[in-house]
Amino acid sequence: MSFIGTKQQHPRAPAPNPGEHARRTPAVLANLCLLAAGPVPPAPPPDAVLIEAEAIETCVPGGAQAARAHDLAWASNRTALVRFSTVERATWRFRVEHSGLHELWLRYAANGECTVSWSLDGSPWRATRVPETGALEGRGAWSWASLGTLELESGVLELTLKGAPLRPDCFLFTAPGQSQPDWPPAPVLSPPSQVLLKKLAAAPPRKSPAWLSAAAQVELPDWLEETRASLHTRLSVAWIDQPQFTAAEAAAAALGAPAIVRHVKSMSGQCYWPSAWGAVADWAG
Repeated sequence: MSFIGTKQQHPRAPAPNPGEHARRTPAVLANLCLLAAGPVPPAPPPDAVLIEAEAIETCVPGGAQAARAHDLAWASNRTALVRFSTVERATWRFRVEHSGLHELWLRYAANGECTVSWSLDGSPWRATRVPETGALEGRGAWSWASLGTLELESGVLELTLKGAPLRPDCFLFTAPGQSQPDWPPAPVLSPPSQVLLKKLAAAPPRKSPAWLSAAAQVELPDWLEETRASLHTRLSVAWIDQPQFTAAEAAAAALGAPAIVRHVKSMSGQCYWPSAWGAVADWAG
């Protein structure tokens, strides 16, 4: 580690108590069971057409730049698309049983207002401005927005969206003029059974690692105690050929940072930056 220090006095944090974590384990597990409980969300209304965003058919570009499904607790089917802003366009295929006028709804999460550009079966692009939802995950992050109304012919159709800075959760085609979809219902949280609570109470205390007791005697370095605001880098050895690898301290100082903390080694390898923490590689100057 290297640092640029200034002097400030802060009280030392209390030493960890290994037994406290063990005593709290059953209660923590019970709370996790409470959050995980609840029925699987039912199917949407029978007259609606649901498209889960993770059921994406094609994505341009693909590979590492493609949008991908991600487990998000309060999303429909507990899954939504992330990295959607990195794509040029994405396509979904779906089947419509009955022709007629439909309204297209999008359930999404977004940190800011943005434009959703969409097309059905190669029709001209339509653009709809949707408001921010205030977060990208969590119970209150997801909102519905109407993208517009259109005629659907029975059969297999394709919906295409351009990439946008939001997380698509699902699409829903409904009869026009209806209110915002009341779907999926919020998970019903139910307490764990008494049988499970008894099993948790009878579980042996979690065994703390051997180093935890010794950690109570560790004295943090003075510079860390005195400088509570610092920059932490992820400049691993992979950056060795980049100018940022050796110029990080000067750049941090120019920004007015009082300290910079470097990642100097990985696992059991040698330090790739001069340090008193373990053996230093021969080539590290």
